[in-house]
Amino acid sequence: MAKKAIASFKYDGNKGELEAAVRKSLERMKLKYELPVSNAGGFSFTAKEPMRWLTTNYPVHFTIDVVQSGDQWAVIIEGGCTLTSLTQDSHNSQRVKDPRKMICTLAPDASS
Repeated sequence: MAKKAIASFKYDGNKGELEAAVRKSLERMKLKYELPVSNAGGFSFTAKEPMRWLTTNYPVHFTIDVVQSGDQWAVIIEGGCTLTSLTQDSHNSQRVKDPRKMICTLAPDASS
């Protein structure tokens, strides 16, 4: 099993803008995602890549957790897959950086 890759950042804006930025970034990356699950003080998205047939890497499954701490939001993006290949670990690390960059671009109050 390939190890999971994690990326995170802080957000200083409001919850609605952050949720819209996460949703829009998942749509732009053409990821299949489920409706967000709300929890106490935050929300969580699960998404996955479609299968690519001419590659040595398997699709990455993402979990994007957003939790509130005081006035700030912590966004934690975790990616991994159950199957593995020789290059899957580096592929997972790179793929987790992509939604982080996209969300930071779409959410104006994001900081690393």
